[in-house]
Amino acid sequence: MMSCKRIVKTSSINHAFYCALLSAALLFIGQPTVAQLPITEPHPLSNEAAQLLKHIKTKAAEYDAQFKSGEVEFSITLHQEIPQGTDIFEDLLGWFQNILMRTPKEEKVPSYEEKGVWDIIYRFDGEREFYDVKARKKMELNGRPLRDWQETHYQYLIDGKTLRMRERTGSGWKRHPRQATASQLFEDKFNPRWWGRLPHGLTFRSLIRKHDPVDVKTVETDGTRYHYLRLYRKAQQGSDKAWTHEIWIHPQKDYHTTRVIQYGRLATEIDPQGTLKEAFFLTRKTYQLTQYEPGIWFPKTVTQEHFNGGLMEEILPDTPESEHPMIMSEALIPQSFREEKLTWPWMKITMQVQRATFNILIAEEDLRFSDE
Repeated sequence: MMSCKRIVKTSSINHAFYCALLSAALLFIGQPTVAQLPITEPHPLSNEAAQLLKHIKTKAAEYDAQFKSGEVEFSITLHQEIPQGTDIFEDLLGWFQNILMRTPKEEKVPSYEEKGVWDIIYRFDGEREFYDVKARKKMELNGRPLRDWQETHYQYLIDGKTLRMRERTGSGWKRHPRQATASQLFEDKFNPRWWGRLPHGLTFRSLIRKHDPVDVKTVETDGTRYHYLRLYRKAQQGSDKAWTHEIWIHPQKDYHTTRVIQYGRLATEIDPQGTLKEAFFLTRKTYQLTQYEPGIWFPKTVTQEHFNGGLMEEILPDTPESEHPMIMSEALIPQSFREEKLTWPWMKITMQVQRATFNILIAEEDLRFSDE
């Protein structure tokens, strides 16, 4: 299985959070473009689908415009699967039950370990934002496991595109130089509204600009009507990177997303003959929504699960290489790598809101550092 550690070497413990949360996306970075594959032009949407998409855009913009100010207390917890060792006696017992006694071998349920917890207080008023972020991390530094959890405490102030930060040390608060918001010590995931948005923290309009709508329709699941979208994107002409998003939107809950599945694929290896090798991964994101204010729905819990895929010959082991589908030119994922084929994620991230209030008066001192 591919992991973030094989692609990005972090130089500090602060980078570990970035590496873990974006591990699936980082699979697309640093891979060479090795073949000029044709891009499948998206099929034009029907008039009905185009009108529905336009309607969703309008409602999504109205939803975003509702948030003028607020305060949210929430946590982010990262769980990663614990590798299981091989027990030869257990394997022999399973073989005996399965072959000789015709008893199905029980599937092993993986164990998960907490790799980090972030407790966050977030306040905002327009473009002014305050963050208090306390973190306990259990990551690796330079490839070696840390003996204990490392605790950090940062506070951030953002006014437009300017970021100020300070760090709690043994002798008090240490100020960092003022800088742009794109800092290695600040993550978009510290903002709860990032979790409430679509993939990559994008607004709906931005997501549509970056992806091609392939399918837009209304579906019914368990008696509830949802708007379903399937979007496709290639990074560039002849690229070896491609994404497919499936999105479910609840029209009765502020047109908020309730579920997202992101399939990704990329050219990951080249053999001596120059043959293109492809690999896949899947990320699933589910939302539990709560109405915090009249007419304002917001996630109470967001669960993000990452599944490893593999190379084409691993996914289709009984298919000759000459018959492998040229999937990089299609907005599709092989049926053998659909969501229902995957059982246990290798990593789970949970965002849990403890308290949230919106469109309230935020005191000036609550948007400043305490020593100002």
